[in-house]
Amino acid sequence: MINPPAGELQMLGIHYKTDKAWRHFYMDIYESFLRDRRNDVKHVLELGVLGGASLRMWRDYFPNAIVTGLDNDPKCAQIEEKRIEIRLGDVSRLETFDQFPDDHFDVIVDDASHHPAHQITALCFLWPKLKRNGIYFIEDIGYTHRNWEQWFEVLQPQIFYTHKTLWSVLMVFDKKRIPRLGKEKP
Repeated sequence: MINPPAGELQMLGIHYKTDKAWRHFYMDIYESFLRDRRNDVKHVLELGVLGGASLRMWRDYFPNAIVTGLDNDPKCAQIEEKRIEIRLGDVSRLETFDQFPDDHFDVIVDDASHHPAHQITALCFLWPKLKRNGIYFIEDIGYTHRNWEQWFEVLQPQIFYTHKTLWSVLMVFDKKRIPRLGKEKP
């Protein structure tokens, strides 16, 4: 199958009015990592649902995927539609992540609380849920707390790509390149 022209994800982001497209300008970064694998992606998890705009964008971008949104607001359950499912949970509570099977997701996007402790916890507990060749994105690092440098102290050896804008930082973790999180034992 021929890949669509570059910029399609940006167009979908604008169409669905997700801030990923107009405020943070993440679309080119996402597309550079996801374009070649978009037809192979079967399961996407996004933490943080809000109005569901980005869930719809992911659904349309990945034609063969089920997109799961995780949020702590029960009203988000109303967003379920074709190939979009909603799970309820709080990213600050570890049991939230038990509802997902290991080695399941091709793509995980953390756009939830933007609190560094929650982002680090989610990354550590969701890493086993990511398939071997999966990609994990964390949006808006430091967006709320402006102390994103603490990430480098904790995760510097695992960070594959970092994109910093005026508003925030997007970090990308590639499981193929980083099979395990944490420091290796000698």
